[in-house]
Parts: sequence; C-alpha cells; structure tokens
Amino acid sequence: MKKYLLFVFSSLVVAGSLSLININNGSVLFLGLIIAVAAYIKLSIDEYQIKDIFIKAGWSMIIYSIFVLCMSFPFSNEWWIVAAGVCITSVYTFIPILTKKMELDYFKYGCGRNGIKFWILFFLSLFFLVVIADSEAKKEEKMEAEYAKAAFVGIESVSKEIYRGNTYYVVVTESGDIFGVDARKYPEIRTANEQSEVKYVIDSYKVNGLQKPFKLELK
Repeated sequence: MKKYLLFVFSSLVVAGSLSLININNGSVLFLGLIIAVAAYIKLSIDEYQIKDIFIKAGWSMIIYSIFVLCMSFPFSNEWWIVAAGVCITSVYTFIPILTKKMELDYFKYGCGRNGIKFWILFFLSLFFLVVIADSEAKKEEKMEAEYAKAAFVGIESVSKEIYRGNTYYVVVTESGDIFGVDARKYPEIRTANEQSEVKYVIDSYKVNGLQKPFKLELK
C-alpha cells in the first residue's frame, strides 16, 4: 500500500512542480495535458491494460512530466518534440512491465510491452505541425521587421477587380508594385486615390496570381 501511495503521490508532485515552473508557457502545459489524457485512455484499452485508475493517472502524470521537461529547454521546439516523443514512446511501451515489477497492478493474462504505432504517428504529426507553426512565426517576424523599415510611397492608381465573387482593390504604386487589397481587412482602401500614400510589405502568398499585402497603412 505504501508503494502504491508513494507512486501516485510522487507522480502528482513532479507534474505539479513542473507545471508551476512553466506556468507562463500555457501552450506546452495544455499540449502536455492532451498527451497525458491520451496516455490514460491508451492504458485503459491497450493490449496490456492498467486496471487501477490511480495507477493510470500516475503514469499519465509521468508522461506529462516528461513532455513538459523536454519542452522546458531553450532550443528548437521541433527537435524537443522528437526528444519528448522518443522518451514518452519508450516509457509508455514498458509501463505494463514496470507496473508489474513494482507490484502496482494485477495482470490477469500475463504482461508485456504495448505497441508504439500510435505514439509514433502522434509525435510525427505534432512534429510537422510545430515545424509549420515555427516557420509561420519566423516569416511573420521577418515581415514585421521589413514593414518597420518601409516608407510611404505614392499611389498611381486604384481599381476594382473581382476574383471568385470577392472584390479586391488593385493598387499600383509609384515604386512599381501591384497588389490586391481586401477591403474586409483594410476598409480604408475604399477611399484611396492618386493623392494617397501607402506603406506596405507584400506577402509571398498570392490570390489567383495577384500579390497581396502582409500589412499596410494609408495616409
């Protein structure tokens, strides 16, 4: 009984301590909680199931702690996702064996290693999502820096064009740039004319071949 209580209490204390240390990193804590819930559910339905709800919760908190700990280091998020994935997958597969050796739960039909397919797919998906998110964040940071250095230039012409039912104001600037502005995002474009000036940075994304601004300001 002492071993049982020590396991559950220790896992909760470690998880709680890491949560307090990383209290300002809500996205990591939230994602760690999702992983912990997934681990709890998997332990309930996997080949070698854990029957006791508190033991399952304890292991889930350990999985949570591994993830939060890995993501606490100040390096590239995507590679710490890989590190967390390797650690969690390795620990998870041996949970039934460790649980039996620690005499924390009873396995009626023997005990062995659980499969790793789910966790490999899960962390591969998470890895690519994080890579995409980091790439977008770096792109936005770069565009914001370019916008901060941009100067106001004159407008040569403004005309309307319709693409798939959406109206865009096509702006031609004195610097030779041509881009389409969505009035739903920049309603002030409706009053722009040849006497106006615009400060902008063009996005790499295009709408039907028409460039669009990442950010703009009119005066």
